[in-house]
Amino acid sequence: MFPVEFVIVGSGSLESEVDKLCASDTNVKHFKHVAENDLANIYRSCDIFLYPTQGDSYALVVLEALSSGLKVVTTVNIYRVYNDFIRFNVIKFADFDEKSLTQALLDIKNTVINKNEIHNYIEKNYSWKKVSENLFNLMYNLAVKN
Repeated sequence: MFPVEFVIVGSGSLESEVDKLCASDTNVKHFKHVAENDLANIYRSCDIFLYPTQGDSYALVVLEALSSGLKVVTTVNIYRVYNDFIRFNVIKFADFDEKSLTQALLDIKNTVINKNEIHNYIEKNYSWKKVSENLFNLMYNLAVKN
């Protein structure tokens, strides 16, 4: 394997397990409550964003990570939302199991990415203005067809 520092941000139902892990492994860092400005700094200090989700269907945090210049490993259930990033070789989709996620991390770890290109793509295609325009057009087209 490769040396890693694992950073966990947030709190939730597994917090006591995370605390135990942090106590037994100095390479695991846990930040329970993080201000927005500090979160941006944490994103910028990392190389890969791991988001193994079974239930999230949009995952705005993935977009935040990509916009911050991180490579992303996530699960296949959000493939339809973020598959447009595959062409940048910046995201890997895996099944929700240890073997698949580990392989995706290994596959993406040495990938060189163009952070500016990705940031500009997000700014152009995922801004609130662009999302609002797309939603308006969708609603308008639905209304016209009915």
